Amino acid sequence: MRAYPKGLRVNSSNFAPEVFWRKGVQMVALNWQNVNAAMMLNEAMFAGTGGWCLKPVGYRSSHDATSQLSAAPRATLQLTLNILAAENITSKSERVKPYVRCEIHVEEEQERRQGAFPEGGRTKEGEIKASTEVGLGGSNPDFRQTLRFIDIEGVIPELTFVRLKVMDGDAFSRDNLIAWACFRLDRLRGGPRLIDLYDPDGIKNGGRMFVVIDKTLH
Repeated sequence: MRAYPKGLRVNSSNFAPEVFWRKGVQMVALNWQNVNAAMMLNEAMFAGTGGWCLKPVGYRSSHDATSQLSAAPRATLQLTLNILAAENITSKSERVKPYVRCEIHVEEEQERRQGAFPEGGRTKEGEIKASTEVGLGGSNPDFRQTLRFIDIEGVIPELTFVRLKVMDGDAFSRDNLIAWACFRLDRLRGGPRLIDLYDPDGIKNGGRMFVVIDKTLH
């Protein structure tokens, strides 16, 4: 199966690819003009692969699952991110007031039981989110703050995503994206990690974030 935008669509908006992947769709076509949430999740899904990856076992044709509800076991997630510092997040060091926003893209109850596409399948932010306070300005900020996500239910690790966005908290304008990273939950390793960051155009520019991760699924 494949999903692709309507032929009359003329802007660069996208589907939320994860809701189609959770329906078993093999290929979701995306507009690549802008790096939005869909593009970040797509990067997380296929990072380090040859452009394809296996579905969870229950989504494969060899399995006897008959619905999304029965296709994969689900767990409850406990996730703590101790965000310590970052470096080289932007070249506009004298003007930014950075903070970190974390979003978790997870299957919703309505989607799992009724087969509906949340928001009609349109790209949106993760339903579960938390942010640090605005840090000191500059391209090498110290955050030293902790984000906790407690008892998130219905998690399929291979189809759940953690998205980190470094934002500019300038009070005189809309908060703008400075840098980002996105991970499939099953690939997010615990312990102290140096995370490579992408710039708003989706290019690695040498920026990194130092995070201590504590992840538990039960």
